Amino acid sequence: MKKIKGLATLILSSVNIVIIVAMIATGMADHINPSTHPMMAVTGILYPLFLIANLTFIVIWIFISPRHVLIPVVGLVITYYPTRRICPLNISGEVPDNAIKVLSYNVFNFNDDGTGIDTGIGMAEYILENDADIVCLQEANPHIIKGKKADSILNKHYPHIMWTHKKPSGEWIGILSKHPIIASEKIAYESEGNISMAYKVQTSQGDVTVINCHLESNKLNKDDKDSFRKIVRGGVNDGNLKQDSRKLLDKLAEAARQRAPQARNVAEYISTALEKGDDIILCGDFNDNPISYARRTISRNLTDCYIESATGPGISYNRNGMFVRIDNIMCSSTFTPCTTFVDRKIRLSDHFPIISQIKKKDKEQIKHYCSLRYTEQEL
Repeated sequence: MKKIKGLATLILSSVNIVIIVAMIATGMADHINPSTHPMMAVTGILYPLFLIANLTFIVIWIFISPRHVLIPVVGLVITYYPTRRICPLNISGEVPDNAIKVLSYNVFNFNDDGTGIDTGIGMAEYILENDADIVCLQEANPHIIKGKKADSILNKHYPHIMWTHKKPSGEWIGILSKHPIIASEKIAYESEGNISMAYKVQTSQGDVTVINCHLESNKLNKDDKDSFRKIVRGGVNDGNLKQDSRKLLDKLAEAARQRAPQARNVAEYISTALEKGDDIILCGDFNDNPISYARRTISRNLTDCYIESATGPGISYNRNGMFVRIDNIMCSSTFTPCTTFVDRKIRLSDHFPIISQIKKKDKEQIKHYCSLRYTEQEL
């Protein structure tokens, strides 16, 4: 019995170590450029599966061999940073009265599915009830809320609204603001249907550059999404599993390859704006998971509000078994995120909205941050 138990422990230890190695590999996927290695770059989407498996081993070892709990715990320590990107744990700070409330929401073209259900009006009412200072919308055709223009509903609360259409057959994005929008420009990148815009918003705390970003979609059709759901639920037979998985990975990899230059262009725009001394708030649907080249590239000079002030996985896409956070709010170092969350109470779109409250740092805090950053660069 001792030999059998020893062999079982050895096998389980080996499996646990292999899982940790897989965590390390997939946790570094956001460092891989999809332009050169697209298939490897999308493996970050598998990280949560290996994380769950490693956490399961903690429970297994507690009952079988408590001293071996050290193995998965060491694995968690080694992979702290990718784990934090997937599932941060924060205590929300106090929200001052002058904090800026930001809402980002992919409204699925106000879900005009032809059923006559007032989903578009429901989403518009939700936006009004949340009373955010700045709202960034993606997939937001303003003309199809059951025959009404979005402006006729939303301008009751938002005096400053701007819609942009990627012509001829691309998507709409929009910004709603309580504060004047004094300038706007498109962030140039190649895409048939997706678009990102930058707006100069004149707030009481100074001008803020607000970026509304919607990167390349994965272009999965209904059959692809059904296949993915079946794979997740184990409903695909062995004969089709390899074929379906390969097809999905090919599409995800191609979309990641197209997003890579888009993300770099957005990041370059951010760098230029920061060099000019702009305060930045960025919202958007990246169509990519938290361990992705796109998110890492865009967040390089920004603070990810969800990672810094939220708790839990914050799943923002809610259809077809693809439960992942692909919606983001970020800000420049001149702001501090107080609280951020994904609101899972409203299911009218295929996305949940993400909401953040951020406060402007005072001049002394900004000066201190800049001095620390300068010292780090010097070292």
